[in-house]
Amino acid sequence: MAEKVTGFQQSAGETSLRQYAREQGVPFETLRYWLKRHDQLGAAPEVVAFFESSAGTAFLHLLVIALHVSFTKKGSASIRDITSFLNYSGLDQFVASSVGSQHALSKEIDKQICAFGNQETRRLANHMPEKLICVAEDETFHPDKMCLVVIEPVSNYIVLECYAEKRDSETWTRLVTQALEGLHVKVVWQTSDEAKGLRHHATVGLRAPHAPDLFHIQQEIVKGTSRVLATQVGQAEQRHQALMAKSSPAQGSDRRLRFEPRSQLQAQQLEAGMKLARANAQRKRVKEARRRISDAYHPYDIFTGEPQTSQTVSAKLEEDFQQIDTAVTHLGDASHKRIAKAKRLIPDISATIACFFSIIRLLTRQATQSELLRQQLIYVLIPGYYLLEVARKEKCEERRETIEKRASILLQAFHQRAGPFTGLASSEIAHLEKVARECAGLFQRSSSCVEGRNAHLARYHRGFHRLSDLRLSALTVVHNFLIQRSDGTTPAQRFFGREHGDLFQWLVKQIDLPPRPHNRKKKASLTAEAAVA
Repeated sequence: MAEKVTGFQQSAGETSLRQYAREQGVPFETLRYWLKRHDQLGAAPEVVAFFESSAGTAFLHLLVIALHVSFTKKGSASIRDITSFLNYSGLDQFVASSVGSQHALSKEIDKQICAFGNQETRRLANHMPEKLICVAEDETFHPDKMCLVVIEPVSNYIVLECYAEKRDSETWTRLVTQALEGLHVKVVWQTSDEAKGLRHHATVGLRAPHAPDLFHIQQEIVKGTSRVLATQVGQAEQRHQALMAKSSPAQGSDRRLRFEPRSQLQAQQLEAGMKLARANAQRKRVKEARRRISDAYHPYDIFTGEPQTSQTVSAKLEEDFQQIDTAVTHLGDASHKRIAKAKRLIPDISATIACFFSIIRLLTRQATQSELLRQQLIYVLIPGYYLLEVARKEKCEERRETIEKRASILLQAFHQRAGPFTGLASSEIAHLEKVARECAGLFQRSSSCVEGRNAHLARYHRGFHRLSDLRLSALTVVHNFLIQRSDGTTPAQRFFGREHGDLFQWLVKQIDLPPRPHNRKKKASLTAEAAVA
């Protein structure tokens, strides 16, 4: 349309409209309508000239698709937000901006996103090397449906995200098996909460060890202690401040206050201060013990890199829970029940540590025939790369630097190809690094990636009230093939180990040009000077 209108305008009266329409193979009335519409546009001539040209139409096409991808696919904006943008910017004169037209475009984009995901997944899976993975699993509840989510934590690739009627072991196993079909992966580790269906699905359906979720252990401790201890601290602080205010000069000169002996007031102030100090100390001990529980739940000591036996981890956890029990002896039954619920998982955590070392011993035996290199993998390389991953997630800068320093010490000889690694070929070095990183990534103690995904989905179903199966599938593909980390890689790229196609360019090629608006009333035109400004 733009080319033919521009071509006739550039002909400068050399041919009639009817003859030009015949030459271009366009009905005469159609071409006359295009020209009439062009003349009735209310924007500045320079703006009309650009957006009614071939280049301007292509740019408008790119812009509208970018709006949908950025704001309704990656973000949680609504279709009405898109229409508002088009109306405010004046682009509604060049592209249909009604809710109906933009909703149809959004649905078509969702279909093409799903088509891209299916095509790229099949292509990448055909060239995917054999891989052992861990999965984090959980469910989330939308207003009228239940969504099951499975993520591979190392790459953050969503393996499964779909609605289901049940969340029992059979449903989990069936859906996960379907999702993994065609992928050259084997699940050797599963992390989730303590739901019976998930535990049975892991041990029987996947035949993989189940690792207790640190997030839910910490959550039980927090729910059982934090609010109660904070309330006690607040009450003690309020009492102490009230008593201290009685001895201030302002209140001491107020004759309306009831007289109290100075010695009695000082005794009350001292008692309130001691009570406040005890309340703060109790809350601090619980917080520190909770932090130590997190530090203990690792196969390697995060500050030394030494392997931890199941007995060592169990002893550390018992000591930490004892500290919590001592600090909260005065709390009610509800608090003790929550702490006991978390404490019951100590044997499972110990078994998880033992299981991890059994797995990596098997994998290292398959990786190399050299006993020396196997020992280096277990005691040097795997803990080194594991500590690097722990440091990446650490929020405290001082702790992060300490862990990174220890990791660099462990990996120094390997990176310099010194000691046991002297004389190894580049291919052997690369193979050992690959095995060490994969083994380190197998130990996952938290399903926080799934919790984060569930919170992200909540933004959509709260704004749209419900998500269709098509929309949910499209959001999954966007997460896997479009969202990038700071290093520029997507979850799919990290999971498959290969580059994939450009989703946005695929959409530009597959989606038709945006429709023109119909029966648009002429708006007040912008002057050329205002448009340029």
